[in-house]
Amino acid sequence: MTYGVENIFSKEPFSLILSIFLILGVSNLGIFFQNFIKKKYSIKYLTNHFFSPIFGSYLLIFFLSPLALLNLFDIFFIKLLSIILVILGFFLTIKIFNLYIRNYKFKFNVNFILIISFTLLFFISASPITHADSLAYHLDAALRILEQRGYSKDILPFDDKLAGGGELLIALGLSIGLQQFGALIQYSSLFSLIPIFKRDKADKNSSILLFIILFTPITIFLISSPKPQLMPSIVTLIVFSCAIKNFKENKNINLLNFILISLIFINFLIKFNFILSASIIFLILFYENLLIKNKVNFLLVTIFSSIIIVIPLLLFKILYFQSSLINLMISPLPLSIHGYDKFHYLLTGDESAKNIFNLIYPNTLGEFSTIFGPAILLIFFLNLSKLSNKIKLYLLLFFIFFIIQIYFGSSLNRFYFEIYICLLYILSLTGFKYKNLSKFIYKYFYIQNFIIFLVCILFSLMLFPGSISNNYYQKIMHKTANDYSLINWANNYLSKDDVVLSYNRSVVLYKVKAYYQDFLWYIDLKDSRSDIFIEFIKSKKINRIVIGDKNLELGDLKNCVGRLVAKKKNVGSKVGRNPFNNGDNYDGWILELNYQELPDCIIGKSKR
Repeated sequence: MTYGVENIFSKEPFSLILSIFLILGVSNLGIFFQNFIKKKYSIKYLTNHFFSPIFGSYLLIFFLSPLALLNLFDIFFIKLLSIILVILGFFLTIKIFNLYIRNYKFKFNVNFILIISFTLLFFISASPITHADSLAYHLDAALRILEQRGYSKDILPFDDKLAGGGELLIALGLSIGLQQFGALIQYSSLFSLIPIFKRDKADKNSSILLFIILFTPITIFLISSPKPQLMPSIVTLIVFSCAIKNFKENKNINLLNFILISLIFINFLIKFNFILSASIIFLILFYENLLIKNKVNFLLVTIFSSIIIVIPLLLFKILYFQSSLINLMISPLPLSIHGYDKFHYLLTGDESAKNIFNLIYPNTLGEFSTIFGPAILLIFFLNLSKLSNKIKLYLLLFFIFFIIQIYFGSSLNRFYFEIYICLLYILSLTGFKYKNLSKFIYKYFYIQNFIIFLVCILFSLMLFPGSISNNYYQKIMHKTANDYSLINWANNYLSKDDVVLSYNRSVVLYKVKAYYQDFLWYIDLKDSRSDIFIEFIKSKKINRIVIGDKNLELGDLKNCVGRLVAKKKNVGSKVGRNPFNNGDNYDGWILELNYQELPDCIIGKSKR
């Protein structure tokens, strides 16, 4: 196995070019599926080709997930699949060029502005991966899937237990060295918003709402990394819009139910946090079936879908991590294992850290990309008199979602995104309650969108050149990817047989096998329940510690280190894509870890 994600990446700009073809190939797969269900089963709403990247992606997850659970995720097969999709993407490119681009006439209208907006957002998503979470575990989990032919059964890393269908797609791109594919596949889901919000050329209300979503700060955050969250959020919107607008029009209602339920179940496979929105949308679908007296068939379809999509994942976690079914309804983590309960608490956050006003404004400029801004207040301008009682009931369900998320969910704002776009969709159907006020609202958001548009230009100019030139790539990574300078230095002193315990997050950048030390935050090595982690360290022969910090702090492992392998003053500094998050310089150390002496060398540990 080749370690170090940079050793896998294709050279720029070939990685970007092939990533685009791969996404178009995935879209072509989605088009094949859409054409099939349209011609044979007359299902129309879901067959808009703007939805094709999502359907292609979810078809891949549907078929690849069982392979990952059974450790049959063979690297040769995945590479072959990727190459076939790249070829399909090439043919779709020729078709798009002949049908649309060659005959496009320049007109400065809303459609042209939309093209410019999507082009700008493309440059952001097509930039090098510098996002902290992606370098810490999204890419790392995808590489481990390729290495271990499926989902990991190891007790470490902790973050690995959060991996799901999204990482399968990232692994698909990494199998042939494509860096940009993971972020671009998330970006591609934005095209699904076009038919949902631009239903009528004369409907300015829906058009402005589409632009508001595109230039919401948190949208920019989600398209700039392979983090698999944007696409499932938009899938939630697709299912919801289909349920309330076109549900009764379909003749093959049971097949439609199967497709919609499968979509929200695959959301659960991608990220556990979608269990709440999936439950809300499931209730909406159930009610729609209740209205047409189809509840029995709906429940049968639900049982069938859960057996082939959800239950295999639950059985995997019960079998290999001794998770209980009740715990799996609370968390994707194996809470029965010591330490994971504290990790779960960190992910959900304590209630004192949650502030709903931070959905509107950030505490610091460094948190600007995590907010929705004033757009989230638009829900208070809904014209309720135009809403049916059914839609009012659904609004109540969304309110319940909001309350549950505040008290039991993550403290991160991005986990409200799917409900945010669903509420804006309802607003697009009803219009604003006060027409005179709506004119003022439009003017405000024109200005806000223009300002964020300018910010996006600066953002893309700062990052995108790294995807077309290796020299620019190195400069951009040093300036914007946290831990890059430290790990780039450390790689020079690590041999291929070394295994690293890293005190810095971006473990995917190491050119040797590496584990992040965050598990030490959640356990007490002196506690006998932590012996399973000590045995893991010994079984993996972790023999190096790499630390980048102002001071050398080793905690309970202080007496387990040997010689100093290397040290460098001011080896790096805290950096990020947001310049307001940059911090001071720190030093770097590489130390020998005497793993053979564990656990006796642990301070305060009773002798065996």
